[in-house]
Amino acid sequence: MNVINKILDRYKFVLHHVWNICSKPDATLRYESLLNTFYGKKILQQFILPLAEILLVVAFLSTLLYFDLNLASAIVKSIFTYLIFIVSFGGSMFLVRRLLQYRFKIEIDMRNIMLMVASLMAVVFVVKFFGYIFPGLFFVSLFYLYNFYLVWVMSEGVIDIPEEKRNECMVLVSFIVVATPFVVEKLLNSLIPNL
Repeated sequence: MNVINKILDRYKFVLHHVWNICSKPDATLRYESLLNTFYGKKILQQFILPLAEILLVVAFLSTLLYFDLNLASAIVKSIFTYLIFIVSFGGSMFLVRRLLQYRFKIEIDMRNIMLMVASLMAVVFVVKFFGYIFPGLFFVSLFYLYNFYLVWVMSEGVIDIPEEKRNECMVLVSFIVVATPFVVEKLLNSLIPNL
């Protein structure tokens, strides 16, 4: 019973934080709030990996239910979904850090970049999750636009962008976080083109 409670607690924290990001970003994404939320937690292990695990299960079930693929193909496709999410997090962090350093001449602590990209990946998670559950609803992808607002909220405190540069930062960072999963997915799908 103790093991089940630990598993439930792992996903409960993650899903609760995703809900807070989507429902009340002004309170959730302030720097002090993010620090309190992730205090003593490792962002990759305790936030990104559980989200990727949920996507793995949903992708597997969705592939079996909605697509005409065999079990082996469904397993490979779901593993790709898991890898795409994790690699996209790392790639987005790298690109956002480079963008802030070279375009905006700002040195940001890596922890702050992790906080920001992890919060933006929550939107990617929601889009992918509902995209797998309802594969015919193409307009779910419009939720990616929510990242613009989230970057705006975090541009003061988390990354401290001057006000005159916030619009540009909002567009570029949002584009990076949304485009990276598509690029990673294309690269992985080129390895096994029949999936």
